[in-house]
Amino acid sequence: MAVLPQLAEKLEVKIPVPEFLWRDETTDYVVLGHRAVHGKPLTSERLAHLSSLRRDALAVVIARFFTQLHDYPLESVDVELPLVANLNGRRENISAIEKLVFPRMTPLDVAACIDMEKYFAPCPPEKWTLLHGDLGPEHIFVDENDEVTGIIDFGNLSRGDPSAV
Repeated sequence: MAVLPQLAEKLEVKIPVPEFLWRDETTDYVVLGHRAVHGKPLTSERLAHLSSLRRDALAVVIARFFTQLHDYPLESVDVELPLVANLNGRRENISAIEKLVFPRMTPLDVAACIDMEKYFAPCPPEKWTLLHGDLGPEHIFVDENDEVTGIIDFGNLSRGDPSAV
C-alpha cells in the first residue's frame, strides 16, 4: 500500500491509491479505502469480441504499463516487498525433464537441450523489477469505448524476475 502513491505518479494508467487505512477492532481486519477506478473489468469474453485493431491498442497501453512498472527503481521503494519468483523452480523443472525425457533422446539432442538452458536462466537480483503479480483481464478496467481507464488489485505487488511470472 505504501508504494502505490509513489507508483501512481509514474504510471500513465490510473491505479487505486490508498486514502485511508484503519483496523476494525471487532474483527481485527485491516480496511483500506481509495477512490474508485472508473470503468468495467475487461472480461475474457469482452476481450475476445474486440476487433484486432482495438486489441492491439489495448496491448500497447498494457505494454507501456509493464514497461513503466518494471522501470520503477526498486531502490526508491521504502518497504520490503515479497519476492515472488521462485528462482529454483526452473532448475527443478529442468531436473524433471532430465530424468524423464533425456534418457529417450540422442546424446546430441541432450547436449543441445543442456546448452539451451543458459538462455532461460533467471535474471540476477540487480535486474529484478516491480511485478503486479495478478494481472488478468478482470483487473484491467475499460470504458464504453474499450479504452483502458485503470488497473486494479495490487495485492500481490512484489519484486522479482519479470520473465519468471
